[in-house]
Amino acid sequence: MIQLTLTETAANKVKGAHPEVRSGDRPAIGSLEDTYLRMYVAGGGCSGFRYGLALDRKIHEDDEVVQVQRAQVLVDGNSKEYLDGSSVDYAESVAAAASS
Repeated sequence: MIQLTLTETAANKVKGAHPEVRSGDRPAIGSLEDTYLRMYVAGGGCSGFRYGLALDRKIHEDDEVVQVQRAQVLVDGNSKEYLDGSSVDYAESVAAAASS
């Protein structure tokens, strides 16, 4: 099993990013219980790897599901070795808002 960490701020942002929880006109994609935070690594060509986060409702065959804070996190088989031991934080500033 891989080890991942989400800070409290990042976990709260995941919960707040879920369309069913947010107010507004975006359609719900399901409940928090059946929606996962997908963490992945993709090839970025000559600029190295790209790390990404997305909401997902489907568990694929090679996915590992990790319970972190109040979020269920999916990591695909190819990304596991690169994400093991990772920590995700979320920060906002005047210039930008981003996960790191």
